[in-house]
Amino acid sequence: SVHGRFKGDVAVDGNTLVVNGRKIRLTAVKDPAELQWGEVGAEIVIESTGL
Repeated sequence: SVHGRFKGDVAVDGNTLVVNGRKIRLTAVKDPAELQWGEVGAEIVIESTGL
């Protein structure tokens, strides 16, 4: 990338991406209607399936 290498810590723990100790839940479903929006309290949603 034009920004160079990320100098922080990145790991995956099950369905969680951990970046510098901050946990980010990962979800993968075929039908977006199946997502539990109220359960996660999402402030930002990234749709990257190409639907």
